[in-house]
Amino acid sequence: MRLNRSIETLSKGEPVFSLFSGDISLANARALARSNLDHVLIDMEHTAFNMETLLQFLLGMTDVQRIAEQGHTQMRTTRASAGQRPQ
Repeated sequence: MRLNRSIETLSKGEPVFSLFSGDISLANARALARSNLDHVLIDMEHTAFNMETLLQFLLGMTDVQRIAEQGHTQMRTTRASAGQRPQ
């Protein structure tokens, strides 16, 4: 099992979905953590560069409830098997 499911998804010829965001607020991090995106690109070029704020954003993206439910740290994906909906 890969921690980065995008690699596995792309190797199957399926698309991955992402978001390019310069909003590194805690509220945005929590919303993105529960989204069905495969990955998030964080814009640190066109916004103020602050490692403390970035750290808080990344910690805010940690969906502890999902990790506990899954039993591992692999991120969710938008892909689903036939007849299943993404969680």
